[in-house]
Amino acid sequence: MTNYEIADHFSLLAKLMDIHGENSFKSKSYANAAFNIEKLPKEITQMDDAELFGIRGIGDNTGKKIRELLATGKLPQLEAIIAATPPGIMEMLNIKGIGPKKIAVIWKEMGIESLGELEYACNENRLVAFKGFGAKTQESILQSIAYYKQNQGFHLWAEVEAVANSIVPMLQKTYPGNFVSLTGEIRRQMETMEQIDIVTDIDKSKLADQFKVIEGVELGTEETQLLSVKLPGQPLLKFHLTDKDSFYKKLFITTGSEEFVNAFTENHTIPEKPQD
Repeated sequence: MTNYEIADHFSLLAKLMDIHGENSFKSKSYANAAFNIEKLPKEITQMDDAELFGIRGIGDNTGKKIRELLATGKLPQLEAIIAATPPGIMEMLNIKGIGPKKIAVIWKEMGIESLGELEYACNENRLVAFKGFGAKTQESILQSIAYYKQNQGFHLWAEVEAVANSIVPMLQKTYPGNFVSLTGEIRRQMETMEQIDIVTDIDKSKLADQFKVIEGVELGTEETQLLSVKLPGQPLLKFHLTDKDSFYKKLFITTGSEEFVNAFTENHTIPEKPQD
């Protein structure tokens, strides 16, 4: 688990505590911990307890929670508060312009528990009756909901970079004799993408074995030259499988957009290996 993933757990915990009206001092401490963890120059997985607990804003209590998270993949306090939160309220955290305090009002005072209900309330001009929700805020929420719905299933490059850059080295270390490379939209560093594409010559069954032990993972193995891996809470991983001799050709084809590859192949032959 990377520092960014650890920070995400504590950031979400802090936001949900604010929504539920829990101890503001504790929620702020978790938010500060998330901020500090993201800024660390070294991965927590490489630290011993003395180094971890000595980090400003971490301390003994949060440090123990981090160790538990790394050992089990779960944060019990976060699991409990998620279970007590309607899914629609969780989804509202994705809407720009409404932070935890506004979401608390929407839920507790307006009785709204889903994005659909919130959108309907905005269209009926009902939000303006509540403190902190003027006409501009209401219109901004409507626009943000529309943007969110339009881009569901897409991820920002910055959000998936850490995940991608942890998986590839892991596979390279496990299979040093094989080729593994990012490809597709993430290799082109597109601003948004639907998935993380990886091209490799690792045997499909061996590759699947690396992920099937993870709780909650979903594997798509129907297509011969593809393996899709959906990890809980992570973007879809799509492995493009090939053999060693065709690796670079596959990398070229999967890296470029369909339009680019089609235009290139009209006038050129894709080389099997990099040119000297």
